[in-house]
Amino acid sequence: MIAAVGLVLGVIAGLVFHPTVPDGLAPYLPIAVVAALDAVFGGHA
Repeated sequence: MIAAVGLVLGVIAGLVFHPTVPDGLAPYLPIAVVAALDAVFGGHA
């Protein structure tokens, strides 16, 4: 339940603040998202 609330708050914050990613870091964004999801769901490297 807490994770769902955090997800909703994160989506709302992203829509309100419109964060930008520098062009130099843009290629790494999908990797960071996958790593964050792996950490949230308890993946083991």
